[in-house]
Amino acid sequence: MRDAEVSARAATDGSGGGAPRVSALILSRGRLERLRGCLRSVLEQTFGDREILVLANGCAATAALVAAEFPAVRLIVEPQNLGCAAGRNRVAREARGEYLLFLDDDGEIRAADVLLRLVEALDARPRVGLASMALYDAADDEPVGWRLRSAALNYACFHASFAGGACLVRAEAFRDVGGYCDLFPGPGEEFDLAVRLYASEWAVLHFPEVAFHHHVDKSESDWMRLVALGYAHLQLKIWRLYPAPWHLLASAKAFAAAIYVDMRLCGGRLLVFDVTQAWRNARAGQRARRPVSRTALASLYTAKYYRIEDWQTLERSRSRLLWRLPWLRFRRKLRGVPKLPAPD
Repeated sequence: MRDAEVSARAATDGSGGGAPRVSALILSRGRLERLRGCLRSVLEQTFGDREILVLANGCAATAALVAAEFPAVRLIVEPQNLGCAAGRNRVAREARGEYLLFLDDDGEIRAADVLLRLVEALDARPRVGLASMALYDAADDEPVGWRLRSAALNYACFHASFAGGACLVRAEAFRDVGGYCDLFPGPGEEFDLAVRLYASEWAVLHFPEVAFHHHVDKSESDWMRLVALGYAHLQLKIWRLYPAPWHLLASAKAFAAAIYVDMRLCGGRLLVFDVTQAWRNARAGQRARRPVSRTALASLYTAKYYRIEDWQTLERSRSRLLWRLPWLRFRRKLRGVPKLPAPD
C-alpha cells in the first residue's frame, strides 16, 4: 500500500469524533522503515474503532515522518528519549480508548483480524487486565526472544508476564495500578506491572491465537546480554514489590541466576558489571518499597506454573502455593512442560 493510500485510510479511523474503543500506542526512535510497516499493519486491521498515537521518543526524524506521511495519526513529540517504561506512560496519558494496544515500532501485525480477536478476548474475560500476543521472528516465522517456550502454547491461559511491545491492556486496569514503573532503566518493567496487576486482581492472559511479527535485529550475543541483564533488573521488582520473607529468597535466586547466566552465556566477562547492576537495582527497590500481599504473589506464581483460564480456578489453586514453589519447579522440569495442569 502506498503512503498516500495509508494516510487516506487513517482519516477514516476512529468512531466519528467520540472516544474510540482502542488506542494503538507506538514508541519510535529512528527506525523509520520499521515504523512505516508497523503503522500500515495497524491501519489494515478490520477493527476500525481505534485511534493511533506515536511518541517520537527523542527523535526528530520520527516526528517528521509521521507528520508528512500519516497526518491522521496523533503525534506526541518528546525532545529527549524517555526510555521504554516512561515513554509508554507518556503516550498512555494521551490515549482515549477503553483498551490500549502497545506495539513496538519494529514489528507488524500480519493478520487483519488480530485487533478484533484481542478485543473479543478481553470483552469475554472481565477479570483479565491484559492480553499478550505471541512473538515471532518476522523473517522466518519462528518464536523469538524470551517467549520461545510460551509462544509454543496452543491455548490461552493466565501468565506471569507478557510481551510489553505486543499486548492489549484494559485502560481501567493500567490506570488502576499506576502504569509502568518509571524506575526501570531496561528490561523488567513488564514483570513489575504484572505483579501489580495481580495484586489488584487483574489477570494477565497469554493469547497465542494472535501473533506479532518482530524484526529481529539482535545477534545471538545481544540476546544473551539481555538475558543476563534481565536477571540483574529483576532485583528492582523483587525488592520493591515482594513481601517478606519472599523478597530475600527471590533476591538470592535472582543473584544466583544472574551469575549462572553470565558465566554460561557470556563467559563471565561481564560478571562484575552484572552483579553491580543487580546490587544497585536491589537498593533502588528498597528505597521505593511498596510490597504487595502474599496472596497477590501467590496469584502471580499460580499463573506462572499452572494452565489456568479463569479467576475462580486461580483463587482455588493458589492456597499455600508459595511454600510449594520448589516442588512445582522440579515437577515442571521433570515433565519438560512450560505449565502444569491446574490442580483439581
